[in-house]
Amino acid sequence: MSLLRRIVTHFRRGANLFRQSSVNREIDAELKAHIEMRIEDNLAAGMEPEAARRDAQLRFGNKTMMRERTTAEDTSPLLAGIGRDVHYALRQMRHSPGFALTAILTLALGIGANVVALSVLNDSAPARSAAFGAPVRGRAEEPG
Repeated sequence: MSLLRRIVTHFRRGANLFRQSSVNREIDAELKAHIEMRIEDNLAAGMEPEAARRDAQLRFGNKTMMRERTTAEDTSPLLAGIGRDVHYALRQMRHSPGFALTAILTLALGIGANVVALSVLNDSAPARSAAFGAPVRGRAEEPG
């Protein structure tokens, strides 16, 4: 698969996240059309209508599993999961703003303290490259 095709595919999957309800309707319509085609094939082969419908549904398999597989192909499950996590986090922050503020401040102070400490250590450490002097020169031997 070419690079451009992969980029377009990932872009389309990301865009499908924002139109999830229409994607679900399209998938349901497509799955229904496949079952209807199978029923028509069975009727053309001489089966009774009820037997044709039952055979088509049995051969098609689990509708929910097929819908989930198709949805995974049409959207990016990783991005969808991240989106759900962010939505849940924002909802929790709205319900308990005191806890959210405490958690955010704790993280900010911890990250800031680590940055300061490592910056001080990095600035105070002398350059150790001078301690080794000139590099040892090896000899190249002729194969022989």
